[in-house]
Amino acid sequence: MKQFFYLLPLICALLVVGPIEAKKKKYPNGDYYEGEWKKGAPHGIGTMKYANGDVYTGNWELGEKNGHGILKYKNGDTYDGNWVRGIKSGRGIMKYANKNVYEGNWVSGMINGHGIMKYANGSVYVGMWQNGKKHGQGSMSTNGFNQNLETGEWSNDKLYNGKAIKETQLGQAITEYKVGLGKTFLKNKNDGWEFKGQISDNYQPLLGTITKGDHKIFINNYSGKYTATLYFKNGSKEFEEIPSPNEASDFKKWVASTFLKIANTDVKNDQILAQERAKAAQQIKEFELQKKKEEAEMKVREAEINRSRMINQIPHYIWEATDIRSAYENNPARFRSLTQNKYVIIGGTIADIDESKNFEYSQLWQDWVEYKYYTIRLSGGVYFESRDAEFVSNLNRGQELLFVCSYTDEQYFNRPLFDLRMYAGSTQGIIKLMLDNGISLSKLVKR
Repeated sequence: MKQFFYLLPLICALLVVGPIEAKKKKYPNGDYYEGEWKKGAPHGIGTMKYANGDVYTGNWELGEKNGHGILKYKNGDTYDGNWVRGIKSGRGIMKYANKNVYEGNWVSGMINGHGIMKYANGSVYVGMWQNGKKHGQGSMSTNGFNQNLETGEWSNDKLYNGKAIKETQLGQAITEYKVGLGKTFLKNKNDGWEFKGQISDNYQPLLGTITKGDHKIFINNYSGKYTATLYFKNGSKEFEEIPSPNEASDFKKWVASTFLKIANTDVKNDQILAQERAKAAQQIKEFELQKKKEEAEMKVREAEINRSRMINQIPHYIWEATDIRSAYENNPARFRSLTQNKYVIIGGTIADIDESKNFEYSQLWQDWVEYKYYTIRLSGGVYFESRDAEFVSNLNRGQELLFVCSYTDEQYFNRPLFDLRMYAGSTQGIIKLMLDNGISLSKLVKR
């Protein structure tokens, strides 16, 4: 149909009379021209049948192919595109006898610039060309067993910098090119593993590492005999011989079963490690508890030692109620002898205050006189007696105070084993100290 439209102007030109005349001419070399003519040369639309068998139909300018035209070569190639002074230049389509088809740019009769080559085997190259060869950025895709792809920078018909992906029975064979050198590895998307190392010409793994997530297998195909090293998460290894796979499916089955083995072993190792860690943690906990127990026992022993040392100088320390009672209970007789006619300072929390009445014989009145006295109990089991109502009126339950007192050996059926009475001469000073400064037990340290 295209040829019809190209010949239509030629037919019309032959029917009119003008400056461009229609002419038929056979050249001495055997070429034959039929078409428009000007100044003794083909000009306009015409067809040249060359002696070598080639046929051109299209635009002419003073004897040279110029503009759009179609050249059918004797060998079966056909060029349909632009011409400049007899040379293919600009956009054009070349259909080769071998069924390859190029559509793109031409310069000086050569494929140059951007173009698309569709090969007879189904492959397609889209990209840059230079002097008829792939050169510059481009991509080659191949139809057939599966879709393959080579993309990147080309040089002299070869991929120079880029990546080539080829579908194989073991997965994608990916070759990464850098300055003309290629490094190939296998990637199986379905099973999720990847092989990096040496690969045979038919894309069989020879020497390298297969990885899947955190799992790793090192394989070695020496003289057709496969061996493998399995790596586990805990750092251990396992060696085994691989049955030489006759088919890709056998190799894929072995890889899948081996990774499953590694995963299961890692789980078991993790369980063992977790048990060992739990056991170690329990041992540490028991050790810490034993250590704390020993430290507590040591403190008790040190306290006992300190009390035994301090008991000889009771008046020279500030005592807590529980400690002074303990000192008394350990050896009441010795306690009495050491505190006789001595002042003792005791600190504690007031637990209770009781008011009682009693009688005593007065030499002044020569009669029995009733009087009030107060019992002050500290938490820890220490009791005080005082007749000083003013002093007691300033005390409250829960109050933490210091008491200056002297030991008395008086005992009653409802009284504790020992009794400490306020020393009248020091009472007001201690009360003032307590009320003015708010002394608390946190400040009462033995010294």
